[in-house]
Amino acid sequence: MEKNLPHLIVADFEKGEFTGTGGRGGGKVSPVRIRNEHSTFLKQQLEQAWADSGSNEQ
Repeated sequence: MEKNLPHLIVADFEKGEFTGTGGRGGGKVSPVRIRNEHSTFLKQQLEQAWADSGSNEQ
């Protein structure tokens, strides 16, 4: 899937399991998420990836 996102470049990625929190039925139970902890975790992952890329110069 390609989108026009010029501000975000993803050269390579692995598809993983994703469970959304939406309520569209289907009988699937979504995990309860603690939003503050989850957002902190995601932010740390992004910052680490940014540091590892060596592309943090603006």
